[in-house]
Parts: sequence; structure tokens; C-alpha cells
Amino acid sequence: MSTQTVELVSEWDSVPFDGGYEGLRTLADQEFSGAVVTGPTRLFMLNGTVVGILDGDIEAFESGSGTAREAPHEALPLLAVMQASADEVRAKYYTQETPISEVDRTLADGNFTGFVELSENVLSGDYYLVYHQGRSMSVAWVGSAERLITDDEAFEQADGEVGIYEVKPAEISPIEIPAPSTGSDTADAAGGVAASDIADDATATDEGPVDAEPTAETDAPDSDRGAGEPDTDESAVDRGPGPAAGGPPGSKAAGANQGAAANRTGAVESSDEETEPEHSQQSQQSQQGQPRTRDDVSETADADTSERTPETDHRPSEPPSTESVASSASPRQRTSDPEPAREPDSEQRANRSAGEPQTQPETTSSNGASQGGDGAAVATTADLETRSIPSLDPDRSTNSPDTSAASDDVVTGSTGDRPQQTPSADAQSQPTTTTAEQPPAQTSEEPVPQSPAPDAVADLEAELDGKEAEISRLQSEIDDLQATNEDLRAERDRLQSELEEARAEIERLEDGLAEARRDDTPSVGTRLSVPEAIDGTNLFVRYHSKGEATLAEAHDGNADPTQVEENLRLEYHTQFDATDASVDGTEFETFLQDSLHYRFVEWLIRNLLYEIRDTGHASAMQVLYDALPEIDRAELNGKVTVTYVEDGQEHRSQEQFDVVVRDRMGNPLLVANINDSRQPATEGQMTDIVRNAERVGNASDSLAAAFLVTSSFFEPEALETAEEATSSGLFSRDKRKSFVNLSRKDGYHLCLLEARNQEFHLAVPEL
Repeated sequence: MSTQTVELVSEWDSVPFDGGYEGLRTLADQEFSGAVVTGPTRLFMLNGTVVGILDGDIEAFESGSGTAREAPHEALPLLAVMQASADEVRAKYYTQETPISEVDRTLADGNFTGFVELSENVLSGDYYLVYHQGRSMSVAWVGSAERLITDDEAFEQADGEVGIYEVKPAEISPIEIPAPSTGSDTADAAGGVAASDIADDATATDEGPVDAEPTAETDAPDSDRGAGEPDTDESAVDRGPGPAAGGPPGSKAAGANQGAAANRTGAVESSDEETEPEHSQQSQQSQQGQPRTRDDVSETADADTSERTPETDHRPSEPPSTESVASSASPRQRTSDPEPAREPDSEQRANRSAGEPQTQPETTSSNGASQGGDGAAVATTADLETRSIPSLDPDRSTNSPDTSAASDDVVTGSTGDRPQQTPSADAQSQPTTTTAEQPPAQTSEEPVPQSPAPDAVADLEAELDGKEAEISRLQSEIDDLQATNEDLRAERDRLQSELEEARAEIERLEDGLAEARRDDTPSVGTRLSVPEAIDGTNLFVRYHSKGEATLAEAHDGNADPTQVEENLRLEYHTQFDATDASVDGTEFETFLQDSLHYRFVEWLIRNLLYEIRDTGHASAMQVLYDALPEIDRAELNGKVTVTYVEDGQEHRSQEQFDVVVRDRMGNPLLVANINDSRQPATEGQMTDIVRNAERVGNASDSLAAAFLVTSSFFEPEALETAEEATSSGLFSRDKRKSFVNLSRKDGYHLCLLEARNQEFHLAVPEL
């Protein structure tokens, strides 16, 4: 047998389960080991990690309820998944040749993942060793009750068993539980996924302004200012070059909220402190028209951009400020949720939709614009960026290089003081002020469609080609299966036709057999039991012609046995109508010829005479030998009336025998009792035949022999009784074999006959 662990899940103890992904996360936090079942889908967890799902996928648990069952041992969930997925037998060993402990060391050293199953030719139970990267756990189900044993006990018992075990590799791929679709989770995912794209393109736009870059080192948010309030960046030119300009890849600082404009004195709000990133992002874009006042603006683009380091943060889209992108402002297309910001501070926010392009006029001096250099020249269609909430899958959220480069130039007012300050930037900076009374200029421009990245196009085309090839292959398989299905249908129809023909033939044969049985079965007539059939039957010895060879002539040696056999016949006469009689459902004539009584009489008249004569015992068996030609008939279950004297009184009785053989005058010549059973003839049976035969012999001097016939054998006590009855004393000169003396001259032969395999063997006397 082979125990399937997944079938035993219903026997595990249930634990509370709230349903949905939150319920799965709760179980994961509890380091749950067991199974969660919803409908036909079964999810297995090991120490809080989903190790496999059977008959479904993780989406089945998104909103559905279910039942959680805790495994009795940590190995069972892993074993259930492996048993369902393992379809390869790497090796097969006999424990007497290769012990389990030896294979265990080899698998542990090889960082094996899979399981070892010991169940073939093992009567005590099923044993399993479960491996994951070389670490193993042992479980077993032993006994008729399939009692579970684990760890060292299971391993030691398996190592001592004799049987055949298999090594089956398996792959385990942990499955992550999807996060709930909430705003904070989406913002975190957006900040982490797109960070790598921005880092790739940071160096491509070194000539652009750096006011828009957040830093990972600014983790002290200004909580005094809302997302929609105008901010005053008094230290824009204090930002210095160096690696401190950005956070590490995928960090919270790298994806810090770009919409919370605060007093930038060395601190910036991080994205994990925001409660609604989407509202904050929209607020940032909608309030870029608010006037901003900067005391210090760097007019030297080289000083601001030459020392920039690549950053891997992904920040929400924000329109460029008038101080840093005077000549490179271009429309930005947003595709994120166009909710209004939490703190509407500008008049223009109500009129601006999520997809409207917006620009700000160039308010910095021409000196600043000229110093921007290449930063202004970068303002091409590549600067247009479509913003959306990134997918939870990082591979589906990667921005193109051009889009990433543009995103570096659109975020302003997001960082506080840099740890390092550039003196040259302070010297060259000129104060530029944008007052609140000066509304930002807006121009309505058509958004320029974003050009897909060449690599992404190539990947999509390759994926499309692969899908088309897969579709073609599957279509070919469908065609093959349809053709096979047609062949199977034709084969089924042919077999069905043959089956119907076979059934018709069987029915015809059964009808013929029933009719034949009716013909063979005797018509309803006399139904007899075995004793009734034997009691009412007599056998007669007759000849086809008395002028031909007879037993008398054979006795005198004047006839050939073959001629006597051809002329002799044994007839029967019944006290009932034998033509329609049956004995226990068997035709009477068939029953009679198979009976031991009939076969004994037939042996007497057809064989015994020649056995005595041919063995040279005619004189020793003279009385019996002379009586055989005188046989005329045989009574089955016959009786002999006798008169005898016992204790001085004369008695008259009828002695019962199974066979009584008489001459033509009705005198008894031979008597016989038959033991037709598998049990041996007993001493009591021998005593009865000797006593009754003596009474017949005393009453009639015609008795020549008495037979005890058995279909098995004689007990030693029965043989001793026969020997005592035939003993003539120490001084007897009688040469007659097995002779019972009744008087000085008269007596009879006592014969013991064994009937086996349709033949008769004379055991006493031995001829």
C-alpha cells in the first residue's frame, strides 16, 4: 500500500480561519503548518509559507471562506504537495542491500529536495523521509490502525525495516499571498517597483535641474504643512553632490512621497508615513500653479547636475517648478486616479483634470536659462510621461529609459538641505522670487503619445510569436485527438456490435442447454431417496445363452473368461417403476450402476472366480470357489430368517445385511456388509458381521462366505477381530484360508474387501 497524505487532511484538527487573503496572512503570521480547504482547492502551508496549492490557485482564496486544518506534524503539508507533484522515480533500492541511513546521508549532502517512500513489500506500514534542500523530516503510518509516528522514531523504524523504497525528486515553489488592494499598499509597490527605472536614466539627464530629486537621507517630515500648501525652498542651492542624493534601491526613502511640500530644512516626508498616496500625488500636480517663493535658486546648472548620482527611486509625477525647468517645461500626461487633493489650495486645481497637460512660464533669468544648457534641450516628446499605479509584478512596472529620464526632471521642492553644499552654487545663485499674486500660466497642449521601449516591443513580439506557436501546437494536438476520438468511436461501435452478437450467441446456447437438460432430466415420476432405491432393488445373474460359456464351465476350466464375460449379464428388478424414477435428482439406472452395492455384486460374478483360480487357491478357498457358479440373484439390503439357540433357548430372528447372495432355491450363499464412507471399518462392524454370519451359518449349511466391504481401510482392531474369528487353534490341520469353523466340517470364509478407485482388492485372505 501507499499512503496518500492529501487523503488524510480531513482527519486533521481544524483551527479558526477568517477567509480571504487576510485570513491566509493571519495564518502566516501564526507560522501555521497545515492545509486550508475551500471547495476542491487545497492550500498547504509550512511554518506560515504557502508551499503548494492542489486543484486550483491562490485566487480561489481571495474572497472565499474555507476550513483550516492543522497538520499533526510539519512534514505532512510538504509531503502532500510532493506526492501530488512527483511523477519521477529517481532510484529504487532494497533495504538489505542499501540501507536507508546510507541513502539519507547522500541525499542530505546533495541538498536533495523530494521524498523517500518505503512501502513496497512492507507489512508494518508506510514510511516517508521528506527532504527540502538536504534537510529531512521523517513520518510513518504503522499498524492496521495506521498510527502516525514521526522524527527519530519513524526514521529508526524505517531504517530497520525490510522492503523496497523509492527516491522521488520534487520541486517546491513557495507561493506569495497577494496583498489586499488598498491605497497604501499600492503606493509602496509603486515606489519600489519603478525605482530601478529612474536609476537607469539618472545619468542621461545630468544637465537637467536637480531640484526635483528626493533623497533617502531626509527622513524627518515637516508635519506642519499640508500637501496643498505653497512651500518655500530656501536652500535649493545648498544641495551638494555625492551618493547621499538618493536612497538605496527599493527603499522607502527612494520612493518617498513627492507631493507633501514642506519647509525643506533637511527633512522630507517618506512614503510610508502617508496615508493616501494617490490623493497626495494628485494634490502635488494640481497645486503646481500655486506661487512658490525661493530665496536661493541655483543659476548654475553645471554645479547642480554634474555631481548627480543615479537614484533608483520611483516618485509620483509632479510638474516642474518655474525655477528649475524654465526652458524644458512640457505637458505631462497623468493616468492615475483623478481624485481631488485632500487640501485644495489653488484656484486652478478645480479646473485641471488628471489627463490635462500643464506648463509653467519661464520666470528665471536668461542667465539661468543659458546655464541650464542641455537641460532645456532634453524637453522633447520623451519627456511626456504616462503615470499609473504600477503593477505588483515588478516586471510589468518597468518604465522606459526616456520616461525615467523625464521623471527626474519633473519633481521639484521635494528635498531639504543636502548633507553637502556646493560653494560655487551659492556664489552663482541669484534670488528669483515667484509671488503668490502671480498665477502660473497654463497652456492647453495636446499630449504627445509615449513611444514604447524597443526592448519591450521586442519582448512582446517574442511573447506573441511564442503564444502563436503554442496555439498552433495545441491546435495540432486537438486535431490529432479528434482523429483518435473518431477511431475510438469506430472501435467502440465495432466492439459493441460484437458484444451484441456474443450476447445473442450466449442466449441461444443457454436456451439449447436448457432444452437439452429438459430432455435428459427424467419426467416427473417416482422420486426416491438412496435407502428407498436400494431396499426396493434386486440383482439377477443371467446369460444371453445358457448354451454358451457360463460360470459353471469356467469353474470346471472349460470356458474362456472372455466368452463368459460376453455371455454374462447382470439385470435388476425393482419394486417400483424404474423408467421414470430418480434418486436425489439422478436417473435411477445411473445411480444404481454407480452404487457400491451393484459394483460389489458385479465383481463377485465377473472377477472373483478367476482371481481364486489363477492364484492357485481354489482348494484353500474351496467352499467359496464352489459357491460362485451357483449364484442366481442378490438382494440389496436383504434379510435372512434364522433360528438359533442361545442360553438354552431357541430364538428366531431376521439378520440384516447390505447384500445377500442366494442360489436359485433362495438359500443364502454369501452375505456382505458395506462401509461406504471415508471412515475406516471399525472393530464393531467386524464383530457384527462375524456374529450375524455365524447365526446364518448355523441355521443354513449353504453359507459359503461373509464379506465386509469398505471404501477406505480396516482399523487394526478390526483385523485382530477377524484373525481371532478365523483361528482354528494350535492343533488345527485345516488348510482353508480365513475360514470360520462352525462345526467340525462346516463353516464359511471371512473376507475383507477394500473398494478404491473403482476397483476391489481382497485384503483378507491374501491371494
